[in-house]
Amino acid sequence: MRWPRMQFTLRRMLVAVACVATLLGLGVESSRLHRRAVRFRSEAQRYAVCEQFLSAFAVGMGRDATLPSFTPDGGRHTMKIVAGIGSDHAAVMKRKYERAARYPWIAVAPDSPWPN
Repeated sequence: MRWPRMQFTLRRMLVAVACVATLLGLGVESSRLHRRAVRFRSEAQRYAVCEQFLSAFAVGMGRDATLPSFTPDGGRHTMKIVAGIGSDHAAVMKRKYERAARYPWIAVAPDSPWPN
């Protein structure tokens, strides 16, 4: 028994073009999201290394290590406190980029500046 011959109608061609375009669009978008997730993972790793370094630096600093402050009152901050603040900032940024890598389709806010 022979199959009936399929006719190419305008409707069938439009459906075929729409299906191909949808598949191509999904492929392009998934590739873009993958590249974005990889970039965010590398940023998270960079901040993780920075956090580890600063926290180890803060732990290893002596109590008397001081650093001049640029505050109007002319006070002095210990390097341990400054390294701890930097470590906290790096931890916040690491969490931000880990979340962005997990959900790459969500918009990411601009980075906050490093604390002084």
